[in-house]
Amino acid sequence: VATKAAPARVPAWDATARVLTWGGVVVKQFKVPAANQEKVLSAFQEEGWPASIYDPLPPVPGIDAKRRLHDTINRLNRNQRERRLRFYGNGNGQAIRWAAMS
Repeated sequence: VATKAAPARVPAWDATARVLTWGGVVVKQFKVPAANQEKVLSAFQEEGWPASIYDPLPPVPGIDAKRRLHDTINRLNRNQRERRLRFYGNGNGQAIRWAAMS
């Protein structure tokens, strides 16, 4: 008898409500716009929460893309209502990863 594997547990980003959840628990809720963080979360949601995505932030003249991604990652990790998720750079400033905290 074939059995289905349990679906992988991934976060959920509701861009309309601007709420990030993990297992039904609110991890982060944005009360004011946070364009870069929201763009990263939307990219993860659109791609089905793979382990890593390339930097989804569009280039801005005069702003260092690696620094901006690093700052966005730091902000994603800050002010979580429930510390359930951690975001990381991939080391070359071109991608972002996520992992569940134990």
